[in-house]
Amino acid sequence: MGFKGRRNNDNKEQIENVLMFIMQDAVNLIQTKIKEAF
Repeated sequence: MGFKGRRNNDNKEQIENVLMFIMQDAVNLIQTKIKEAF
């Protein structure tokens, strides 16, 4: 049971890392658009 719980935690961490990566990508994109607009 402990091993399964740890595996679920790893999956959660991977998902969080992916979300962070997507968020950073979106922020970079928005900043680029703002610079182009002004």
